[in-house]
Amino acid sequence: MTLALAAVACAAAPAGAQSTELWLDAAAAHARPPAGLRALDPAVLGWIGGRLVIDQVGPMALDLSAFGGRSAEDSESRWLTGAAGLTLSHRVGRWIVDGRAEWFGIDHARPDAYRAQALRFTPRIVRAWGPFTVSAVGDVYRGSWRLGGTPVAPGPAPDILDLEGDLRSVGGGLVLGRAVGRAWLQTSVEIHDAINGVADGTFAALGTSGHLRLGPADLDLGAKYWRTPLGDELDLRVAAATRITPRVVAFASVEKAAIDRVFGAPRSITASVGVSWRVAGGRQSRTLPVVEVAEPVGCGRRVRFQVEGGIAERVALAGSFTDWQPRPMRRTRDRWVLELVLEPGVHHFGFLLDGERWYVPDDAPGIVDDGWGQKNASFVIQEGP
Repeated sequence: MTLALAAVACAAAPAGAQSTELWLDAAAAHARPPAGLRALDPAVLGWIGGRLVIDQVGPMALDLSAFGGRSAEDSESRWLTGAAGLTLSHRVGRWIVDGRAEWFGIDHARPDAYRAQALRFTPRIVRAWGPFTVSAVGDVYRGSWRLGGTPVAPGPAPDILDLEGDLRSVGGGLVLGRAVGRAWLQTSVEIHDAINGVADGTFAALGTSGHLRLGPADLDLGAKYWRTPLGDELDLRVAAATRITPRVVAFASVEKAAIDRVFGAPRSITASVGVSWRVAGGRQSRTLPVVEVAEPVGCGRRVRFQVEGGIAERVALAGSFTDWQPRPMRRTRDRWVLELVLEPGVHHFGFLLDGERWYVPDDAPGIVDDGWGQKNASFVIQEGP
């Protein structure tokens, strides 16, 4: 939950530049019951932590995070969590192939002493078909947990649990998304086989979600119908984030979560509010980027195209997003520039020089053969915040 809320505050880094950002996050929540392994009473929770996000390290993006939290109840529940992620992306023809590996761990101290950790790998293949973006996603979790020193009954000589076990979840699904007006909508179907010691078996879900930008605010809505080994459940989520200053983002969410298929955490209803502060960050441009994906606008993002100024007397941009009709670019002192707002999906493009010569720079992203003896460049705009 913490990492999902924190991710709402992250803006996408421009293509072709290295971006390093350090964020400090703090939040408070009320949970019924709290999302813990055994605690079942309502609780007020709070946590604080930080995230380091490094984009474009070669073909990779890196992120690290650590959070500490505790409850406001007499039990003084306390925990530490940490995560490290690596994302790789590659273009194969008109397909985008990417994958993410992430390690996550939690150390819960009081009153229930337990530790859990898991390694997650999520490969994905993405392609645009007309107005739709289709994704095939895999999802593999492997981990372990240990529970020790926890009284399970009151009395002068309580029983003591000292247990450990494996965690596993293997599955995947399909996601179909498209832009509708100012919103990005998607539908998903997924199935997983899980072992967590609480609800072992098959988890299947049919879900729908939407992302909408309203002025400075981002709004996310989601619903999933789950069939679990313990019965049918409904997962509902509403989350919002708004940028208060260029460095400060406020966020809030309400979530009715189903049982966690990986850790076996019980179902819960949680309301959270918090703030993210970009403590430090900067961008180091390596070369003149052909494409820069900038801030969200509506359900899309502002995209800046640019090439060197001395290549022609006239330069136009043409792509799948212009129906391959040339759009004249503006000449500045040392480059040709054009800015457009594009919706999420896979986009192909190139440049027309002096009205007659097709041109794709060697350092343009995702160069592919168009099937007619020419080359196109391509890039992807991910859906969501």
